[in-house]
Amino acid sequence: MRYLQLALCVILFTVLSACARGASQNGIKVEDAWVRAVSVMSTQNQGQMGGSMSAAYMRISNSGDNPDRLLKVSSDAATNVEMHISEMKDGVMTMHPVESIEVPARALVELKPGGLHIMLIGVTRDLAPGEKVKLSLEFEEAGEIQIEAEVRAP
Repeated sequence: MRYLQLALCVILFTVLSACARGASQNGIKVEDAWVRAVSVMSTQNQGQMGGSMSAAYMRISNSGDNPDRLLKVSSDAATNVEMHISEMKDGVMTMHPVESIEVPARALVELKPGGLHIMLIGVTRDLAPGEKVKLSLEFEEAGEIQIEAEVRAP
């Protein structure tokens, strides 16, 4: 009986530790996901075209022997979600959508400000620091991975 209790405690600790570090599936691991805070009302008052927008960032690692690709992202916090890249071209910072994000075998891809990132377009509610935003990431090989990203102040 005592061994059973110990085994259950070890299993519970392992599951909780995995949840705290990030989501993992088929060699793909998503960690340190966060979303920029935004107030829907303040951006509407400023007359932003397209409504409120925010961005999500994270680290995606692939411990597998084969590459994978992030194909699609969705969230209940926005009416549209797109993968984007910011690049410096001729001295001007530009941003444009990308169809997918390659995650090479045994590599790490960082989605960060000024580079690859996820755009949340038409944010449906205020995103206050400390809250969580649910994101669904669809990979070509690993399938769908559900994560919660912490909202952080810009």
